[in-house]
Order: sequence, then C-alpha cells, then structure tokens
Amino acid sequence: EMRTLMIYLMKQKDVLDLTFHSSVGHSFMGLLVSFLIVNRSQISYNRFMEYRRHLGTCYRTCRELGQYTAVYTFQTQTQEAAWWRQEVCYRTILLLRVTMDAVLWSSTDR
Repeated sequence: EMRTLMIYLMKQKDVLDLTFHSSVGHSFMGLLVSFLIVNRSQISYNRFMEYRRHLGTCYRTCRELGQYTAVYTFQTQTQEAAWWRQEVCYRTILLLRVTMDAVLWSSTDR
C-alpha cells in the first residue's frame, strides 16, 4: 500500500520515524482492545438493565390491574363478576407471556 511505502521511505531518509517499537505498539493495541471490550460489555449491561426495568414495570402494572379489578368489584359477588375478574387476570397473564416470548424470540437465533 502507498501509505506503508511512504512511512518506510521517510524512515529510510531520516525525515520522520512513524514506526512503533514492538513493545510500545503491542501495549497500545492491548490497551485499545481492552478498552473496546470493557466499553462493549458496559453497553450490553446497560441495555440488559433497561429491559429488566421495563419488564419489572410490566409485571408490576399487571399485578396492580388484577388487584384493582378485585377491589373495585368486591361488592359484586355474582357469577358474572367472578368470571369477569378471572377473565381480566387471565388475559393479563396472557399478555405478559406474549411480551416475554417476544423478548426471548428477538434475542435468540432464528
């Protein structure tokens, strides 16, 4: 490549030495690679914690919805009211399961 040739010629003519000594170059590359690995790990961990926080909010909200349906319809003890409470809780659990499957599906090999 032309750049390599230019660096080589500048060093041979004692104009400018752009080469690294072997220990300095390896140390620099090791530092660069370790920084990139740590940075990538931090990004992945932050993304995991964000998703965990959102799923926790979903679970908490669905649990509260089930509790609210029980509290607001506590005075009504008919068969239809019991069926309605059960149906709200069932559909809420189903919604959570579909959400969890969507998260799992997007993070696995297809």
